Amino acid sequence: MGTMDKLVEDLLRKPQNSLRDELVKRALLGAYHDFKARSATPKVDLVNDLTRFDYRDLARKAMRGEYDDDPGVDDHAMFSKMFADNPALAKAWEELNKTSDVTVALGIIEKYMREAKEPMPATETVEPAK
Repeated sequence: MGTMDKLVEDLLRKPQNSLRDELVKRALLGAYHDFKARSATPKVDLVNDLTRFDYRDLARKAMRGEYDDDPGVDDHAMFSKMFADNPALAKAWEELNKTSDVTVALGIIEKYMREAKEPMPATETVEPAK
């Protein structure tokens, strides 16, 4: 569970107001999702928004990783298909799937980027609410 479910549940437990409803809408649209957000820093955006709207308890939960998202089955299928034609990228993807350590994952990505002849492929994102 992450931003599109656990965060929404926690927000809906708060008293109803337009700010809360806006955060719920953004969360449901994937604006804070680790893999679906257009932003490169969805969790930073989430903490900033929660703090600005005075939901500091939820901001602390976000900082502790309680709203972190896992790539879904669709995400794995999309990445697998995208990487199928690129053996080096497929190897990097295989290595990434073996770790949950962010530092290790970044090292794998950096190694791929140094060795790659092609840039990392772009992925589709969800348009955040405005």
